[in-house]
Amino acid sequence: ASVSGAIRKAGYNEFRFQWRGQDTTFAPASQAPAVLVLNAFDAGGAQIAGSQTTAEIEIADDLDVAIGRHALRAGVLFEGGRYQDDVLRNGTGTFTFASLAAFAAAQPTTFTQNIGNPLVAASQVRAGIYVQDDFRLRKELTLSGGVREETQQQIGTLNFGPRGGLSWSPFKNGKTTIRGGGGLFFDWFDAQSYEQAVQLDGTHQQIETIVQPGYPNPTGGGRALVLPTGRVQLSADLVQPVIKEASVAVDRQLPGNVRVSAMFVRRRGSHGLRGVNLNAPGPDGSRPDPTAGPITGIESIASSSFDGMFLNLNYARPEQRIFVGMNYALSKSIDETDGPFALPADSSNLAAERGPSATDARHRFTSLASFPLVKRLMVGTAVRVQSALPYNITTGLDDNGDTVSNDRPAGVTRNSARGSMLVDIGARVTWTIGFGGAPRTGPNVPQVNIIRGGDADPLRSMPSGQPTESRYRIELYAQGYNLTNHLNALNFSGVESSPFFGRPTSAAAPRRIELGARLMF
Repeated sequence: ASVSGAIRKAGYNEFRFQWRGQDTTFAPASQAPAVLVLNAFDAGGAQIAGSQTTAEIEIADDLDVAIGRHALRAGVLFEGGRYQDDVLRNGTGTFTFASLAAFAAAQPTTFTQNIGNPLVAASQVRAGIYVQDDFRLRKELTLSGGVREETQQQIGTLNFGPRGGLSWSPFKNGKTTIRGGGGLFFDWFDAQSYEQAVQLDGTHQQIETIVQPGYPNPTGGGRALVLPTGRVQLSADLVQPVIKEASVAVDRQLPGNVRVSAMFVRRRGSHGLRGVNLNAPGPDGSRPDPTAGPITGIESIASSSFDGMFLNLNYARPEQRIFVGMNYALSKSIDETDGPFALPADSSNLAAERGPSATDARHRFTSLASFPLVKRLMVGTAVRVQSALPYNITTGLDDNGDTVSNDRPAGVTRNSARGSMLVDIGARVTWTIGFGGAPRTGPNVPQVNIIRGGDADPLRSMPSGQPTESRYRIELYAQGYNLTNHLNALNFSGVESSPFFGRPTSAAAPRRIELGARLMF
């Protein structure tokens, strides 16, 4: 629900309230233990059973006030949630094998299992308040400044985030604009990760680990070493991740309805959440706490960096329904972890974890275009090209005895290998007729759009070939994806002991053609 409107002549206020509720149940078809043969195959049960109940509210208010050459804005945000979770993850256990040969010999590296009661009821509150001012110093120059204060339960502390920027049109024709800005930003510790950490805190549930277990009986075979139970624990010094960002951009309007822009972004992150094995064995094989097994500590110690240059070109003739857009990005993204539960190959050498982020595609190019062929017939195209993403190289073994089979060869850092580039060319052709007279007018109400989950599909949002003066419209369309049928390989195997080492183990969708119709009213 939202309420918005003017306050006298110089003010405008918008209030929003949202409630979300969700119940999810996981019912696996098999209760068998999972079998993971690293980068060869997975088998067994899904290892997830139970239910989650979520109830969240969001309350926000934004106030805009114009005073002379000042455009002031202030706002507050409150988010609260209650969560109940009894999902049992890895409840019947997981066997991990280093290779197909180890599987054939029935010699797993480890067997892990979560034991205990997973039922957790938790709450989380997040709040923020901000104020900013856009001050028009001169006709061609606007300065902006503001500050945001926010805090979060569980890792709560006050976080003061100043921001500033400028917009300057140095020439009289106003066709060139230079923009710049920077500030301090903060990220959240999401509720789902917090919930899972509480579930595995050693009180609700414990992590049982058996080294060199038997198979299929983990305690059989004569080699099995049952470790004391492990757990996940949150550092007492957790803080919200910090992001420092600065950007500068130049935008130019060219003749013929062409607009070009260039932007450079520099971002540095600190206090990122990462996992560390606090009870990893030392060189002599002994653990700091001999009464416990592996302890995953979630700490605010990870850093990251991002540098990117973005070039854009847009061409539009709305009266002729012609639209063209192109974007090229050159970037470099470095981080030290894939998430708060991701453990390093060697917890005593965290520097080796610094490497390309999982999404570090150095080059990205996208283009969208739509134009009419005849009055009712429209054609649209979408092109996406992306350079190779990184992946990690590991031995598949657990030579350091930390019970995680993610050891890397000597001298190899995280995400040091690259897969292959992605190429996807799509097109859409539509034919539209309208009938029923002029459309009815009515109040301006919120709109609801329904899309397929995980489907970022620019083809579906392209304009239709019929002017909007008709009350009803029928659109017939044909659209194709990956028209060149390019093999877009995914999930490259980085495990040296796998027969698929250096090869992809899956691929994105091949060529696909869809025929359909839409009724719009």
